[in-house]
Amino acid sequence: MRSPNALLSELDFRPSRQLGQNFLKFPELAEKIINWAHLPDATAVIEVGPGLGALTEALLLRGLSVIAIEKDTRLHAYLTQTYNERSNLKLMLADALEIDYSQLCKDNPSHRHVFSNLPYSISTPLIERFLRARQYIETLTLLVQEEVALRMAAERGSKDYGRLAIWIQTLGEVRLGPRIPRKAFVPEPKVESRLVQVRLRSTPLIPDIDIEGFLEFVAKIFQFRRKMLRKALALSGLPPPEDIHPSVLAFMEKRAEALSIAELYHVYRHVAISHIDFANIKQE
Repeated sequence: MRSPNALLSELDFRPSRQLGQNFLKFPELAEKIINWAHLPDATAVIEVGPGLGALTEALLLRGLSVIAIEKDTRLHAYLTQTYNERSNLKLMLADALEIDYSQLCKDNPSHRHVFSNLPYSISTPLIERFLRARQYIETLTLLVQEEVALRMAAERGSKDYGRLAIWIQTLGEVRLGPRIPRKAFVPEPKVESRLVQVRLRSTPLIPDIDIEGFLEFVAKIFQFRRKMLRKALALSGLPPPEDIHPSVLAFMEKRAEALSIAELYHVYRHVAISHIDFANIKQE
């Protein structure tokens, strides 16, 4: 692959800050990312935001089957011209935030791994869309803003622990990768990036039927993350019942951020499930 600067000049292409277009500068970095991911042989991949194709080319050279989703019409045209003879690549001109990933995976059942250098401005909503297709996806290997990676992998008691960490860790195991410096991209972003991988669980930590309600409950009480749980419940309009279960009393004088997923779910089942009004919940 030619250097991104040379390609951008030849194409007379100015990256869009609004679309979060920051392209990998070094082909060897794409190779290292794939090596770090430890994907099974003969893996089929969905790549979101291929850009100039650094990661795409590395995946194709491994003989992997790739579905690449690109929103920018100019980049889609460039990729189509460059890789038109690659039988193991399918290019889609589409907005990644509008794709039904469950349906995409149903239509392409071998493509169960997502790779992406995610645009920073839409990383969280995109991750949430991937998670909603968890029945059909095995892994997410993502290059994201370091702040987002830390929130995904956060442990209870940390400042980054919140709804995103709880949702992702309920559904999958998170592995933090190396930090990727700003100078590895063209143009250079204003923040550091980091690799992160989520391996989706075959069985979530809590029953599927409760996941949506539980996450909305978590979002509500984490608006008051510095309050003790008793106070946070009251401020959220979720007063505990008078006959509160003794096993929940032990958590009332702790902050929500100090509780594990299992403990938060225990509170949800004994306190919130019969009281909660999910309207107008502020998402993290």
